[in-house]
Parts: sequence; structure tokens; C-alpha cells
Amino acid sequence: MVMAANGTTRDFGFFLSVLVIELAAWNDLSLAEIIARWTAPPATNTPFVQDVMRVYMTAHIALARLASPLPTAATLSETSHAIEAVAHILYWLNRCDLPMEERKRHCVPAIALLSRHSLGASAGALWELQNSFLMEGSDRLPGSEPVHILIGEFFKPEIVEIFRQALLHPEHQKGYFNFPQYEEILAFAITSIGQWGNLADINFLRRFSNDQKLGRAAIGAIKMLEDNRDAV
Repeated sequence: MVMAANGTTRDFGFFLSVLVIELAAWNDLSLAEIIARWTAPPATNTPFVQDVMRVYMTAHIALARLASPLPTAATLSETSHAIEAVAHILYWLNRCDLPMEERKRHCVPAIALLSRHSLGASAGALWELQNSFLMEGSDRLPGSEPVHILIGEFFKPEIVEIFRQALLHPEHQKGYFNFPQYEEILAFAITSIGQWGNLADINFLRRFSNDQKLGRAAIGAIKMLEDNRDAV
């Protein structure tokens, strides 16, 4: 497995996320340097969009489960900063060797960056995580806790506000890769508000219920919020 990892180019992501998990499953800190190759933001012009993003996020979680320090990566664009912030949050939430309150404190700078709504890249970065993530075999990673990939479980108000602002300023939203993702990001923002928002968001979401492209997502999100109200 080490030979396979060393013989694979960093930008080729096909099946690499499984290899990263297999390496981390040995719980051997000496393997962290190999896994760290995939913690730099992937190329934006890759044809393997979901695969390279999955490897990128999985590598951060794998290093966290090994309690290995996180390498410093140079980022060049606003979208790279947002993707890196999401990955860093995943890393710290999965540092099972630390108390949860300490993990959340380490996430504060990344949450603050994602909360810079004028960048227009945060909702897209969170969408990239949701769109690419499939951690087959994640139960084999070291640590006594399940893998944490739902950032909204830990930072609900901040994440919901990111999506509200994305819907209020749709013209500023952009994805990470070099192809249009506008409608997917906005639909994901609506669905996420339905998952993490509160009853006050029902009126906010109603303005999108008649939209030809976002109406179905808005109606579904409103139903989620109403179902949560009824359950309470």
C-alpha cells in the first residue's frame, strides 16, 4: 500500500480515498507523511472532480485520527481559502485525542474565514464537501468515535448564516472547480437551512418556493422545518 501511494501522482484521485483509509487504519504515525501529500488543495482543472476532493477531505480526517500535525498549505485564491477552511474544520473535529471543546476552539479561525460572506466561496466549499464525500471503510480509522463530517452539527448558527447570505447574494457565489455550479450550490444552501435552521427560516424560504429551479428544494426544506416543529 505504501508503494502504491508513493507511485501515484497527487492529482490523480481515482480510488485514492480508499487507499488513504487503508494506510491510516494501521494507526502508524510514520505513515502520516505519505497521507499528508493529499492535504494540499487539488487542482481546479482536474477531470476527477469528486475523486480529488474526496481524497483531499479524507486525508485531513486520516491525519486527525493519527493525531498527526496538519501541514501548512499555500493557498492562492478565495475559493482555495474556503476549501482549506472546511478541511481544517474536519481535521480538528476528528482529533479524537483532544476534548471536544478544545477541538471546537481550534476551528474558530476557519469558521471566521467561512463567515466572511463577501468572499462568496463558503457555501460552495461546503457544497463540495457534501457533493464528494463517501467514506467507504471509515469505521476502520483509528479513534473511538464515528467520523465527523457534518460541520453543521457543531456550528449550526454559523453554517446556517453562511447559507442564508449565499441565498441573499446569489450573484457572488462561486464553486472551487472550473465549471458552473451556481444552481447546485443554491439548492444545497436551501436544503441545509431546512436541516439546520429554525422556524424563522420558513418565511425566508417561502420566497424561493415558486422559483422554477429552486422551488422544489425550498418546499422540501420548509417541510423539514415544519416536521421538526411538530416533533417538538
